[in-house]
Amino acid sequence: MTNNTRSMPNAVDVEREVLGAMLLNKDAINRAAAIVQASDFHHNAHRETFSAIQEVHAKGHAVDALTVIDRLRASGGLELAGGERAIMRLQSSIATTANIEEHSRIVKDHSNRRALMKLGDDLKRDTVDLQVSTEHALNRTRLALAAIDSTNRVDVWVGASDASQRL
Repeated sequence: MTNNTRSMPNAVDVEREVLGAMLLNKDAINRAAAIVQASDFHHNAHRETFSAIQEVHAKGHAVDALTVIDRLRASGGLELAGGERAIMRLQSSIATTANIEEHSRIVKDHSNRRALMKLGDDLKRDTVDLQVSTEHALNRTRLALAAIDSTNRVDVWVGASDASQRL
């Protein structure tokens, strides 16, 4: 018997690096937000934390562990984000923000891989279901691919010529 269980692509340690850098440096917030959004984070706590950082920053307030903890507490999301200690650890564990773009691209790549895996599962389900027309399955696949592609920036998405060389 084969095991069909797959782990979803993720880089939780890299997610922590992105969030920690955002807590340390205002410029890192903008640099990360140009590449990733909250839904790109695999870990629920990281999605919650990213959103809180964005909210504090959007209001023009200083962003650090304390202001983010305050925002999470006010929104009822502090426990989901892992609590005060988790947020404090994010900020204290980062030495530099120099690699924020590369780390953000890694988070985005894993998010795209999860989305593509879901699309593949959906396509497989549709193709074995004789009640679903192939035209419907193809249209659904096109729309899902367009949705994945629309969340990517030019510098994140691999070009078609690069992808074909890997095949």
